[in-house]
Amino acid sequence: MPHILLIERDQFTASNIINSLSRLGWDISHFPEPSLGFKEAYKNIYQLIILGDIGNNPSNIHICSRLRSDEVNTALLVLIKNYNVENVVNLLEAGADACMAKPFSTRELAARCKVLLKRIDIPQSAIKIADLELDKHRRILHRKGRPIYLRRREFEILTLLAENHDRVLSRSHINSRTTTACYDCDDNTVDVHISNIRKALDECGCSGVIETVHGVGYKLNKVS
Repeated sequence: MPHILLIERDQFTASNIINSLSRLGWDISHFPEPSLGFKEAYKNIYQLIILGDIGNNPSNIHICSRLRSDEVNTALLVLIKNYNVENVVNLLEAGADACMAKPFSTRELAARCKVLLKRIDIPQSAIKIADLELDKHRRILHRKGRPIYLRRREFEILTLLAENHDRVLSRSHINSRTTTACYDCDDNTVDVHISNIRKALDECGCSGVIETVHGVGYKLNKVS
């Protein structure tokens, strides 16, 4: 089931979107406050972000550009009042995947969302861990269609373990090979991240995926 983030200040518009997309069985998380919705976008648990009326501080263009520069690759549909060629081009160049003029038909909105969601179906190269599916390109972790939230570095550590599932990785290796490596951190920092990953997996019914090899490091089980 798709999980969609809706950032929209106008309650009437938000209610129409939620009612329409909920009928499709989709899970919608609505944030009327743009700053809170912007922070939520970094959680990597959404398949689609619908960015509506947020005012001009910051602008939709700024938010699209910032998300893409920070490697948030979630599909992004922007709803705009002043729909003209210049606005659309600027938004697409900033990283939006599609734009729609306001007001809009909820049927068209649903159709556009379906197209975007089809594009982000988990690829054949996705890594399977037990009944989990990890899409490293979109930084999304699923279990039976439901997204699982991991912080950025936790996701990177799990991806590293999955890609090296036939090896035991030391704490220092894990620390140095993740892109957000903390070179001043000790081994205990990696242990904390591993503990957080295990907790998230346990809560979704996937325990025992990460194995501790005492005196050496960690390895991943049940990878296909």
